[in-house]
Amino acid sequence: MRNKKIRKDLKTENELMEDLAKTEEIRMPSDLSKDKITQLIPFNMQGNKTHLLADSTGGAVLAAARKSDRVIDAFGGAGTYVHFLRACGVDKPMLLNEYDPFRYITHSQLKHNPLSVTYSLEDYVEELKGIVSHLEDGATFDEQAAAAQGAVVDFLQKEADRLVFPWQDFGHLSENGMPVSMINRPELAALYILIQCQKRMYRPVQADADPTGLKPVMNATETETVVNSGNKIKLFYHGKKFLFDAEDRIKAISQRLKDVEITREDGWKLIENNAGDGDFVLVDTSYLGKSTSNYNASTQEDSTPGIYLGKIKQYLVPALRRGARFLITNNWNDDVVRELKGLGFSVYKAFRKYGEPELVAMNFDKETGCIASDPKPKSINFIKVHFSSATVEWPTPQGVFNELNAEFGFTLDPCATHENAKCEKYFTMADDGLKQDWGKETVFMNPPYGRTIKNWMKKAYESSLGGATVVCLPPARTDTKWWHDYAMKGEIRLIKGRLKFGDSKSSAPFPSAIVIFRPPEQADVAMAA
Repeated sequence: MRNKKIRKDLKTENELMEDLAKTEEIRMPSDLSKDKITQLIPFNMQGNKTHLLADSTGGAVLAAARKSDRVIDAFGGAGTYVHFLRACGVDKPMLLNEYDPFRYITHSQLKHNPLSVTYSLEDYVEELKGIVSHLEDGATFDEQAAAAQGAVVDFLQKEADRLVFPWQDFGHLSENGMPVSMINRPELAALYILIQCQKRMYRPVQADADPTGLKPVMNATETETVVNSGNKIKLFYHGKKFLFDAEDRIKAISQRLKDVEITREDGWKLIENNAGDGDFVLVDTSYLGKSTSNYNASTQEDSTPGIYLGKIKQYLVPALRRGARFLITNNWNDDVVRELKGLGFSVYKAFRKYGEPELVAMNFDKETGCIASDPKPKSINFIKVHFSSATVEWPTPQGVFNELNAEFGFTLDPCATHENAKCEKYFTMADDGLKQDWGKETVFMNPPYGRTIKNWMKKAYESSLGGATVVCLPPARTDTKWWHDYAMKGEIRLIKGRLKFGDSKSSAPFPSAIVIFRPPEQADVAMAA
C-alpha cells in the first residue's frame, strides 16, 4: 500500500506538480521482484531503477527491447537495465555506458576478468575482517569501535589513492568538475564493489577530484563495516551476502556482460553520435531540481530543468528523428513533462518506494513496444537554448530588467540573441561576448547557466577593473567555487523567493541574486556609502 499522505503533501507543496493528478499511472510490473533484480547487479547504489522496474516500468522496458535491434543504456550506473534484460532472456546487442571511472572500470573488469576480481575482493574482505577482529558483534559501541571505523575508512582511502593514475593535474580536474583517471585493474573493481557495498545507504562513490587528489570515498561514520546501532556494534551491517559469497554472483554477472559493449563517454553525446533506427535508448540522468551525490560533479548540471531540456533538444532530438526508441525517467516536473509531450512522447507517472512521483516518458506503445510512426518533434519553447555547448540562457524577467535599468541605464547586453536583446548594443553567440572588450559600458548580464557560468562571472569582474559597470543575474549558488572567486568580490543583492523566467508559469528551481561589479573608483564610493 503506497503512502497516500506523502503523495498529497508532495502535490500541495510543489508547484511543479499541477499536472500530476491528470496523468495516467504506468502499471506494467516485471515478473522479477525488486529483491531479485537487486541480486542481479554488481553493487548496490542508491536509486530507483530496481523499484520502478519491479513495480511500474519492467513490462514496457521488455516490450521495447524485444522490438529493437540494440539496447543502449546511456547512463549506466549499476547496469541495472542491462542485467534485468539479460535475466529476462533478451539477447539483443547491448551497450552499457558509464561516465564515472570507478564504475566503468568495474563493469569492464567484471566482464573480462571475473576470477581476478573475485580473488581481489576476497583479499579485501579479509583485510576488513582483520581490522575489526577485536570487536564483538552486539557489544557496546565504544572508543575502540569508533577508532575501528576510522581505520576501515583510512584503509579504503589509501587503497583508492594507490590506484589513482599518476601525474594528473588535480587542480584543473577539480576546478572543471572532471573525474580522476583510475588504473584499470581487477583490484580496482574489487575495491569499488567493496566500498560501494560498505557505504551507508549505498550512497554512490564517485571518482571526483579535489585540488590535491581523489576526493574522500567516505567519512568514518558512513562505513557499514562498523556501525553504531542503538549504541551497539553491528559488523558488516549491509552487503554481507554479496561480499562473503561473491564468486557465484560475479560469475553470473560476467556471463550477462559477455556480449555487452562497455563504453565510457558523455551519455548525451553518445546518444547524439550513435543512436538511431532500431535502437532502444534508456535515459536516467541527474534528478531534476535536486542536488545529489549520485552523479559526478560534471554531470550534476543536468538537474537544472533548463539545461536538461537544452540537452534533450541538442543531443536526443536528432536520434529521435532517426527513429530511435526512448524511455526517459526523472523527477516529476510539469514544465519538463509538457515539453516532452511537445516532442511527441507519451508521459506517465510512477511512484518510488516512499511515494515520490516520477515521470516516465516514451515514444513507443508501452504494451507492444512499437514506435509511433513518423515522429515529428516540435521545438522546445520553455527554455530557449542558445548555445551549442548545451549551456542555457534563461530569458530575463522583464520586470527585473526594467527596475535595474531604471537604476543603472544599461548600454550593453553581452549574452543575447537577436530576438531577446535588452540593449541596443549586444553580443550574440556568434559574437562571443567573452572575447569582446566591454570597455566602460554599463552592462546587464544574464549569463548562460551551464558550466561556462564561471567564465562569464570572471569576465564580468575583470571588465569592471577596466572601467565597466556590470550587473549580473546569476543563480545564487553560494556553494560553488565561481561564487566565492568572483561573486563575493561584488555587491550582492539576494532576491526574495524564486523568479519566473521567460514565459514560464512556474518558478525556477533555484534562487537568484543580483551581483554588481563596479569600476574600482565607484566601488570605493559605494563601499564608503
